[in-house]
Amino acid sequence: MRYDPLFLAVTVMVSVLLFGSVEPWAAGLIGLAVTMYFNIRVHDARFLDGMGRPSKGPRWKKEIIWGKESGPGIPWRVFAFSWRGGMLISAAGFMAVSLLGLAPLPVRTIAFFSKKGYGLIEGLSLQPPAWHTLSLDGHQSVEALLRLAICAMVFIIAERAGRDRKALKRTFSILSFFGFGLVVFAVIQKSTWDGRLYWFRALRYGRHPFGPFVNRNHFAGFMGMLIPPGLALAFEARRPAKTVLYALLAAVMAAGLFYSLSRGGIISFFASMLVFLAMARPKSGRAGNRAVYYAVFCFFAIALLFYVFYGGISPLLGRFEEGGLSFGTRLKVWEAALRAAWDFKWFGTGLGTFREIFPLYNPGLQKTFDFAHNDYINLIAETGLWGFFFLLVFFASFARGVYNYYGRQKPSYLTAGLLASVAYMLVHSFLDFNLHIPSNAITFSVVAGFATARIHLRGGGARPGGREDFDGTRACPNGKRIY
Repeated sequence: MRYDPLFLAVTVMVSVLLFGSVEPWAAGLIGLAVTMYFNIRVHDARFLDGMGRPSKGPRWKKEIIWGKESGPGIPWRVFAFSWRGGMLISAAGFMAVSLLGLAPLPVRTIAFFSKKGYGLIEGLSLQPPAWHTLSLDGHQSVEALLRLAICAMVFIIAERAGRDRKALKRTFSILSFFGFGLVVFAVIQKSTWDGRLYWFRALRYGRHPFGPFVNRNHFAGFMGMLIPPGLALAFEARRPAKTVLYALLAAVMAAGLFYSLSRGGIISFFASMLVFLAMARPKSGRAGNRAVYYAVFCFFAIALLFYVFYGGISPLLGRFEEGGLSFGTRLKVWEAALRAAWDFKWFGTGLGTFREIFPLYNPGLQKTFDFAHNDYINLIAETGLWGFFFLLVFFASFARGVYNYYGRQKPSYLTAGLLASVAYMLVHSFLDFNLHIPSNAITFSVVAGFATARIHLRGGGARPGGREDFDGTRACPNGKRIY
């Protein structure tokens, strides 16, 4: 387990530096590395149990699916799933829906699920085949499913590694320094821009590159996920020098996000900060008291405001007033995607097939779109109501875990930072397609896996019969520490 934080950090950094891993060769390298490491770790019995002891047969299944307690006021066993069980079942259901889209079915059966899909198969073929898949492009669906499997493996590795608080802090410490360096590189590259990424790679597509990304929104999407955990490290640092250092790193990353002029990123940043402030309440009676809490946050806010007013607020305001992909254009794309979703309402057009179906519903726009610029609408169009239903169950189960966590103990700064990072991407996904960028999807999987581990272990807070230590461990009456 001690190598998991380093592997996760290196995977995130390399995937970002390889142009966000949007090209097939880069995505293939990252996928191969993750698959090999995951298979190596699976052979470790401690990895399966995640608590440093061998798994004990079917006991873990009972605890994950049904939970240790059904909860008050729940008389029906079917509603007594633990929140982790709900996440597991919904993830399996989503994978089943995705695989069903790749299963060859009689063409007449496809007409039962989607008359529009049946009409397309007949219209595009001189002689309609006897068998066909629900997915309109099986090749694109297989690629999307493989990317989803890679993210699932990263999530599992992060969920196991996140049970060790030191490993979690080590990972985001590395990523905070990486984020700082990435901002410096992005600013230098933009000031010396010659039309090439890294000054040697010609730009094939994308009109607003920033850093190693061909689109500034994707840079902002990645950076926004690092800021809340980086700020949490400043609150939890024991030494004043480290507190100032991590606060400064977080402020520089936030300044880089603003400098990218990503409208969705800026809106999502403020949303994540509100979530962080709501969850990370200061702890009194110890080194991380209210004075330190407010001092750190004021330092972060002042450093960010200094950049905003020094660099000029006019570019930020102008960015929200100017063109680009306007909100009106987005609404037209969303409307077209929803019309496609209605025609393929049960199982969608297949993962990764939005670019194939959009030209048929293009509402007179000058260009076509590979994605809907809204990950939720994009998902409905590609996986239908069943896929979207399992996604809702997944996040509803996660939300129930968060509610249980904050209902029984004091919050942890680091856990609050992780949840604010998750909130950042959930908000940004309403305005862009960051989760279709492999590097950002992998980073989100790491953050979500860590967050799941923390709220499951009830770490970072006190519990009846024990007391909370400063470093987030819990000391029980018998003198032992539980992480």
